[in-house]
Amino acid sequence: MLKYLFALTFICSSQLMAQDRSDAQKVLDYVNDSIYYDLDGSLKRINSVLDKALSDESIKAKLLSRKALILDIQGEFEACIDNYHKALELQKSILDSNEISFIYNNMGVAYYDRYRPNEAILFYLKSARIDSARGLIEDYIASMQNIGVIYSGQNNSNAADSIYNALIPLAKSAGYNSILTPLYSNKTKLYVLSNDLESARKSIDLAYSFLQYSQDPSSPLTLAVLKGNILLRQNKHQEALEILNADTLLNLAANFPEREMYIDELKAQLYFSAQKVDSALFYYDKFMGKKDSLLNIDTQSKVEEIRSKYKLAEKDKELAKAKAIDAQQKNVILEEKEKSASNRAQRNLLIALVAVLGIIILFFVQRYRAKQNEKRILEDKIKAKEELLELKESMMGEIHHRIKNNLQLVSSMLVLQGNLMDEPTKQKFEESRKRIESISKVHEQLYTSSNYEYLNIKVFIDELCNELLVMSKHPIKLKIDSFNKKVHVDTIVPIALIINEWVTNSIKYAFDEDELDKAIEIKFALDGDKLLLTYSDSGKGIKDGALIGFGSMMVKSLCRQLKAKLSLEDRKGFYSKLEITKFKLENEVDSHS
Repeated sequence: MLKYLFALTFICSSQLMAQDRSDAQKVLDYVNDSIYYDLDGSLKRINSVLDKALSDESIKAKLLSRKALILDIQGEFEACIDNYHKALELQKSILDSNEISFIYNNMGVAYYDRYRPNEAILFYLKSARIDSARGLIEDYIASMQNIGVIYSGQNNSNAADSIYNALIPLAKSAGYNSILTPLYSNKTKLYVLSNDLESARKSIDLAYSFLQYSQDPSSPLTLAVLKGNILLRQNKHQEALEILNADTLLNLAANFPEREMYIDELKAQLYFSAQKVDSALFYYDKFMGKKDSLLNIDTQSKVEEIRSKYKLAEKDKELAKAKAIDAQQKNVILEEKEKSASNRAQRNLLIALVAVLGIIILFFVQRYRAKQNEKRILEDKIKAKEELLELKESMMGEIHHRIKNNLQLVSSMLVLQGNLMDEPTKQKFEESRKRIESISKVHEQLYTSSNYEYLNIKVFIDELCNELLVMSKHPIKLKIDSFNKKVHVDTIVPIALIINEWVTNSIKYAFDEDELDKAIEIKFALDGDKLLLTYSDSGKGIKDGALIGFGSMMVKSLCRQLKAKLSLEDRKGFYSKLEITKFKLENEVDSHS
């Protein structure tokens, strides 16, 4: 009898497990078909399955990876990465290479969207290796192309070009023609940036030759902007404008505002080069307006989300409901008193006791409710402060982004205006542009970090100097020694302008061409209530009359702003020392003044 009972139990258990697996598979099929147009519904179905004890680890791993993808789209980065790692942990026993490649590729996308290119490259490479081993050429090319785009964005042109040169013949041999247009357009961008216009023209012609195979409907817009940039650099303004003003292109651009704004930006540059300032400013305004409107979408949605959390009407209903309950309790007490009229002698005592007990209970109930209301109000205030702080941080990031964009616009206009001047004047414009770029870099660092007021001075100055050293025709060694504290933006901006001036002067004037050991050394140190900045190079030193130009006047003005004492020493090379008394470090209550 027991044997039959065990058999029946086993059969029922197997049927239940099979039913659970079937239900989970249906959810997975629905999510695969609906994930991009029903995010909330897909996430709700996934959670309903994951909340149960699902025995099939393969389906569970896939559901976790789809959940991570949805969370990434919804902006929940930490939760997204956590679910991807859970899926990868399950894959250690399943070893579904197709699914593992899918996870690595999407992790690369998640990190790239959060301005973390190094992690993105790591996961794209993992995905590419798996696809290469499995012979999935199309997937391999897609992952490697993403890495090329990242390298291009980091100004690592050689690495990006090597990747594109390797991928193009591979795509051709595999008959993967749909990827050739973006590959050739990416190569064209590299040639345009290096001002190799002949190579850029050949590359974009190849991109156009494969346009019929492209699966991206916005590809004609990308190619038109690239071709316009080439013609701009060739001073063929009218030809470029004819391409950009074509009716077919304008009709297509209306469907892609993120591409259309770059057409407006290019038109502004073309009109400016043609000295049609009014038209140039008109298209710059259009470009900045569209760019700002696109950037505001996330911020506006966050504001609306925060506002929606405060529904005062609901709280009023809760208070009204509590008052109604109190009124009902009082009515009960009054009814009891009326019913006891027939036996006053015996019931008066009972009524009194009930009344006293009711008062005591009511007292404690009211006190409990008051405590609960105080607690709820306190929690609401804390939550409101946290969300207002979150909104403030979001708006601060937006402000720094806007400032950086506006500074870049000014920098671009200086370049365009400088191109119309003689060489000495053009050089002055270039020096002004470099100073503006130094300030722009501060705001760029701020909006890409989690701290909108303080920066690591060593990391920032290292990046700033390395960008400036690109101008040098010969290699210059750079050494930066600094303390491990973050410095306020009001302190970093004048310091960045001073160092920009000194490094530029060292590159231009300090070294002889045949000198082998060219070096620049920058040190930051704290000495009591002073911030010490020393700068030196191994060059020829200061010539007579070298400290009377605009740059020296600007440095002295910035020293007054920092309440700093500037001293120059007579030794080999250029050596200067700043004793700054007005500065502010992170986690310090008062600034030094």
